[in-house]
Amino acid sequence: MPFLNETLFHPGDTLVVAVSGGIDSMVLLDALVAIKDRFRLTLIVAHVNHHTRKENLKEAELVQAVAKQNQLPCEILDYQHTDNTNFQQAARYARYDFFIQLASKYHANKLVLAHQADDQAETVLMRLVRGGTLSAIAGMRSQSDMRGLKVIRPLLNVSRKQIEAYQKAKQVPYLEDDSNWQDHYTRNRFRHQLLPLCFKENPLFLEKTTQFTESMQELTQYIRKEAKTLHDLLVSYHEDGATLAIDKIKPLETVILRELFTLIINTLSKDTIEVSYRQLQELVSCCHNKKPQMEIDIDQSLVVIKHYHTLDFVREKPTYSQYEHQLTGFTKITLPHGATFQVSENISNSRGKPYELWYNDLDSIFPLLVRNRRPGDRIHFAYGSKKLKTFFIEKKVPQSERETIPLVFSKNGDLLWIPGYYRKRTTPGNHFVRMEYWKGNNHVGK
Repeated sequence: MPFLNETLFHPGDTLVVAVSGGIDSMVLLDALVAIKDRFRLTLIVAHVNHHTRKENLKEAELVQAVAKQNQLPCEILDYQHTDNTNFQQAARYARYDFFIQLASKYHANKLVLAHQADDQAETVLMRLVRGGTLSAIAGMRSQSDMRGLKVIRPLLNVSRKQIEAYQKAKQVPYLEDDSNWQDHYTRNRFRHQLLPLCFKENPLFLEKTTQFTESMQELTQYIRKEAKTLHDLLVSYHEDGATLAIDKIKPLETVILRELFTLIINTLSKDTIEVSYRQLQELVSCCHNKKPQMEIDIDQSLVVIKHYHTLDFVREKPTYSQYEHQLTGFTKITLPHGATFQVSENISNSRGKPYELWYNDLDSIFPLLVRNRRPGDRIHFAYGSKKLKTFFIEKKVPQSERETIPLVFSKNGDLLWIPGYYRKRTTPGNHFVRMEYWKGNNHVGK
């Protein structure tokens, strides 16, 4: 039986091989070199120096030396973590960005990682304890995709003991990472404290874990296939994100909904957001909640907005600054969100319905105040008044538009016009000023 899972390789593959200098990745590299000619493989060695330990330099030198010995190109990323963000997450993003850049540079079609069977068991146990989605609990796949690059793990069914035996037999050089023995890392606590108990209960624990992950992955693959079909039929992507009709997805099973939302988030974030089970459940609940408008933050760069009958996945939560313009005469202004507002005395050829404000004396009109909404704004009717927020909800004004649409006030502070939604009736006079508001080429009026 081959040491590596050779079904993952095809003749002529170009592989970026992630090599840390530890026993697993050094054994992986040695085994790949052994089959390189048979499969006509092109190997590119990739190493990341995280600059967290004094041994990092020695590891980089070892990887370079072994690559040179085997006449393989070796690329090294010097990663320096300089901000207050989570180191593990930031370093992971940096590593994978580096691997993808190398794949592009060398026209590689696969990234090879050295995860093995004990890593898989630790991962499954950690995710069960921490909680996670169905696909997360199913563990790592021997073959997956990341931002268009195929990722393979040819050691995933090989135990740590088998790797150690290979290293001794072939005298593969490697360096031990001292931090592997420090139990303040979660994975190390599982490795040193929990896994031995599992092996004591069942010496075939790794084999049983492999059976579990294979069954779970078959299940998740089926669910993903069903969700992908619905995804292609129901999800509409656009410049700002994606839109989904709630009525179309409400009848779906919860497990399908969770996978559908995961697909959308992965597509928009290019697999850079790790969505939690809790967040997915919030999205499912949002679809069935009677509230017409809701917002759920997925990440700093992604928010989901429920607007009556649709779910909008927006790449960045819009932030709108307050604006205010005092118009003392006929003019045209550009608002911060790119729309145009114009006050003129001429009839234009616009396709919209402008607001015409009658007057006898211009001094009774100007100055006009044009601004976006403020907390506490109210709109007045003959029968009374109501909060502008309530008015917008009743008129089903999209959340983003509520923050940008101009409100036009008279010199006396009366709200005259909200383009597309409200206009105050005025007493006819001998003349009128014409107000127009448009976004792009689209005039808005009511």
